[in-house]
Amino acid sequence: MRVPLAHRSPTEMTSAFVHALWEGDGLDWLVGATAEDFIWIALAEEESCLDRAQAQEVYLARRDSFRGFKIVDECFEETVPSGPLRVVAGKIEFEDGYQGEAPCMHTEYVTAVLHWEDDCREFVHLHTSISKPFRK
Repeated sequence: MRVPLAHRSPTEMTSAFVHALWEGDGLDWLVGATAEDFIWIALAEEESCLDRAQAQEVYLARRDSFRGFKIVDECFEETVPSGPLRVVAGKIEFEDGYQGEAPCMHTEYVTAVLHWEDDCREFVHLHTSISKPFRK
């Protein structure tokens, strides 16, 4: 999946990114960025249960239990005709629990391809792949 995100800075992504990605077909993962960490991941609950208006609410609810993005492989950059390309591989860990249940820790692995426009640190597109679904 490639999402056009030209002319938006990483800090602007945190509010706008959720709805930009929600345009995808059957998308149940939301991806965003900060200037410091490049990537954050938030789960949009189970597929087919949310509309765009609810997506932001889910992000805010999940944000508190998100344990962070950790780089597990080295980053590398390549030059492509439209600008540099940065590849980041990492993992996310967060807790999830339902009413009356003990929280469970989950770890997911993600690879992100960040396509920068010149040296302005602005996203042109982002491609992510998650190795396995959150729900068993």
